[in-house]
Amino acid sequence: MFFSDGAEDRRLINGAIFPHPALVWKVQRGCLFLRALDISARPRPETRLMVAPYWNTAADNGDVCEGDMRRPKDTDVATMLEWEEGFFNSLFTHPSGIGKLTSHAGGFIGLWTELMGKDQFPAAYLVSCRQTLEQFVLGR
Repeated sequence: MFFSDGAEDRRLINGAIFPHPALVWKVQRGCLFLRALDISARPRPETRLMVAPYWNTAADNGDVCEGDMRRPKDTDVATMLEWEEGFFNSLFTHPSGIGKLTSHAGGFIGLWTELMGKDQFPAAYLVSCRQTLEQFVLGR
């Protein structure tokens, strides 16, 4: 993951390799939305989703502030890998929207500092977004 220049804590983790939770990606009208899963399994409509623990991603609705992200021209299933690559190859610069991104005691930077070089993302650090997969897909 890449973090914007700034405080020393960002420089220490910039460019490191991290584990990630299972993610649910949604592209609608050219905009990217992201949620996390607390288990790595195919979700069902009633599956409760979690906040995706990333800067530039709003906790309340999953909307991604694309900033310097390279985004595909098309919005369809065939371009999902391009959306994913664009997201993870962009700079994480700031918290977006309102809400809590993680339950980690050290907050966002503490979470990613602890996970640097680890193999698995601990689901215990995810925060519920009080939304099911069906609600997320339908925009509710």
